[in-house]
Amino acid sequence: MGYHFFNDWDTAPEIRDQIKSIYDAPILLATDDMVFNVTKDYIETRMMVAAEDIWPPGVDRRSPGT
Repeated sequence: MGYHFFNDWDTAPEIRDQIKSIYDAPILLATDDMVFNVTKDYIETRMMVAAEDIWPPGVDRRSPGT
């Protein structure tokens, strides 16, 4: 798995080619918000799921007067 690099449409192919020139196994070029679940039996990758609109702790979301 490659991470902590500028993974974009124009940089990823060259990075992948450079890795493949010395490493002959499956590779994955990680992106932001990618999650890796690793066990002794498998590796699963997925994108993080998060709420976009969240309230900070302690904020009263009720309308005034309710």
